[in-house]
Amino acid sequence: MQTLAELKQSVDEYAAGCWDERVAAGDLHYIANKIVRYPTKPTLFNQQSVLMELALSDHAYAQFNERVGGPDLRWIGNSENCPPDLEPIILNRLLQKEAAEGREYLMRARGDVFRAVLSNQYSVFDNVKFVELVERGIDTLGADVVAQIHRPSIGDRLRAYILLPQITFSERYGGLHPGAYIRNSEIGDGSARVTGGLYRSVCTNGIIYGWESGSDIAIKHKWVDGNMLAAMVAGALSEGFKLSEEAAIKFVASESIHIEQQSLRPLIEEWAKKYKLSQKVSDEWQGASVGNAGESGHAKDLRMMDVINGATYVAQRQEDETFAEAIERMAGEILRGVSVSDQDFVSQSDGQAHVQPAFQWA
Repeated sequence: MQTLAELKQSVDEYAAGCWDERVAAGDLHYIANKIVRYPTKPTLFNQQSVLMELALSDHAYAQFNERVGGPDLRWIGNSENCPPDLEPIILNRLLQKEAAEGREYLMRARGDVFRAVLSNQYSVFDNVKFVELVERGIDTLGADVVAQIHRPSIGDRLRAYILLPQITFSERYGGLHPGAYIRNSEIGDGSARVTGGLYRSVCTNGIIYGWESGSDIAIKHKWVDGNMLAAMVAGALSEGFKLSEEAAIKFVASESIHIEQQSLRPLIEEWAKKYKLSQKVSDEWQGASVGNAGESGHAKDLRMMDVINGATYVAQRQEDETFAEAIERMAGEILRGVSVSDQDFVSQSDGQAHVQPAFQWA
């Protein structure tokens, strides 16, 4: 867990090693082994151009190959398929075509490695600016609202859950708190996004809610001034927290939905097909669902909540953060399909859990 100030500091520290260069296709030469050479541009303090050689990350290499119209990456990027001496010949000839058309690229680097090769029309919206706007958005919720940052991932891609611990939807299930999920990419594989997030602090399970429904906010940053952009982020956070309240209501309701044992596997396979989960991950999900049912006291009476929790447990085991994010989005989409009625969530004397509106979102 981090504070928002700590997240901001971590993002600033990562950004300190990042830099950009705009390079004309005609000035770019591919050497081999994902190494490119280009001349630096003269500056006010250094009028001489210097030849630089930098490595391309795997992501940047894929973008470079795509930018120049290269062959299938599985062929040219595999020395067993494409002879090593042929690869630079192909890519440099394609660069010559790009040069004839006056192409220029935005090369994004960190240290001595290019992390992205983008169009020169790419509109930069980096994590430093995004986190600053998130901080301003949280401030609009009131001076007494303090945000916690859970499971932050900081690098070329930023991912994090923003939790408001002082607001509790339900004390059961480890405490359900309003949250928003934020994501941004500095390397051209996704715009800044804010959506609802449901987070159980007791087990650090996360659910990304509203993404597939189009209820999330994809923050467009082209040709938008700073004040309007700040308002967009603040509005997106407010909508995200509203979605998290809807998610909490549905999460509580999901405990009342019974799943027959023979229906569990077909249900998992249906979602696994949609999200391209492997057999191994599907098996882990099934095992985690059954295990959650046992821990919840209804081992022989599986509930939809167990299936959703099982998916979030499996997500945390994934090393690939993009894949983990997809599984948490899947959990949110399953949760979104849960139907609730108003009478299910009024105060009851039988001790059943219920969720009541917790906050007036701006």
